[in-house]
Amino acid sequence: EASPGEESTYLSAFEKDVSATLKAMEVPHDTAPALIGLFHHSLRDADKKVVYACETPDAFYMNHKTQRRAVQKWRYRVAQHEGWRVLPIATEEAWRAMPTLDDKIAQIKKGMESEIRG
Repeated sequence: EASPGEESTYLSAFEKDVSATLKAMEVPHDTAPALIGLFHHSLRDADKKVVYACETPDAFYMNHKTQRRAVQKWRYRVAQHEGWRVLPIATEEAWRAMPTLDDKIAQIKKGMESEIRG
């Protein structure tokens, strides 16, 4: 597990960028994978029981790019059943299209106002 201020080696480049943006916003979060129910989640705040959902293309059906696959829905349902809030940050494709830190901060703030339902 990563120590505070130390990046986890388990994070993808996408998750590392989201983590850096959360740090720029001074949002406390953990970066080491944690088992919540049956599934691992990387970016989260254990004190507030919040999971920051960074979704890669494999989280969605190939023929329905906006519809989450069943396993992804179950990841979120299990976390919610355990008392966690699952906040949508962005899809990897949308995140990479954001040119500035301000755009990324705005996206995270938008995600913090909603919650994914499993």
